[in-house]
Amino acid sequence: RSGVRPEVATGLIAGSSVLGMLIPPSILMIVYGLLTDQPIGKLFIAGVVPGVLVVVAYSAYILIMGPRLYERGRNGVSSPDSTVALERVSFGGVFGLVATIVILLGGIYTGIFTVVEAAAIGAALAVASSVVSRRLDLIGIGSALASSVVTTASIGIIFLSANFYSKAIALVGLPGSIQRLLSEADVSRELVLLLVCLVIFALGFVLDTVSTLTIVIPVAYPILTSFNVDLIWFGILAILAAEMGLITPPVGLSVYALKAALPEEADVPVEDIFKGSIPFLLLMILVFTLVFFFPGLLL
Repeated sequence: RSGVRPEVATGLIAGSSVLGMLIPPSILMIVYGLLTDQPIGKLFIAGVVPGVLVVVAYSAYILIMGPRLYERGRNGVSSPDSTVALERVSFGGVFGLVATIVILLGGIYTGIFTVVEAAAIGAALAVASSVVSRRLDLIGIGSALASSVVTTASIGIIFLSANFYSKAIALVGLPGSIQRLLSEADVSRELVLLLVCLVIFALGFVLDTVSTLTIVIPVAYPILTSFNVDLIWFGILAILAAEMGLITPPVGLSVYALKAALPEEADVPVEDIFKGSIPFLLLMILVFTLVFFFPGLLL
């Protein structure tokens, strides 16, 4: 309705959809923290600046491109009244979420409560916000509880499988063999880091991010520790690499998920969605480069 070119609209959605893994609180950070025994609170804090950088980069691109993002002859058709109403509804829906995130991260960062306690507080705040805004009733609470149980059980099965997997690869000595090979080749710590991120990036073409980390981290963890890699720094780089894989042609899973979710009247070819997502992929590569060369950003 606003006249934005279809490939731009879908590319923006695909590019933005991966931000949820980087901006805390992130399930992917929790998975990584459990796999590497790293403090999840530190991972949450480390993801703030890179996440903000991605948002700023996206926003700057949109502002710089301006009218070129619209279809020819169309530059917004919404009336002022409908725009104000939409902004009011959007602000009301987002305020509770933003307030919850600020309280949780502030509490974790200042040490007022632990990550586990933050989960309970976050759940209570989410329910309270939904009840106050009248968007949640008893049936909705029941559905939310059932969904939470399914999600938690699924992650539990993944970690159980990951535990067996890590024990098996340790038993056959795969990490040690790779470590000796890299040591004999006299490669630098930075090159090892980039190689692992490249594997995560490539697996992101065809696997979801949780599965990718579950496969790669048990193999890479002992290798990275032997090279004295900061695992908090690597965690953010790994999440960025996994995110980039989700929107990279020709097999980006987020693009195909978006294509499946589009309404019937939005007949946008997959090729156009990939075309629209490429600028946002390049911006993510820029942020990855900044985090790689300036790890102090995480602080």
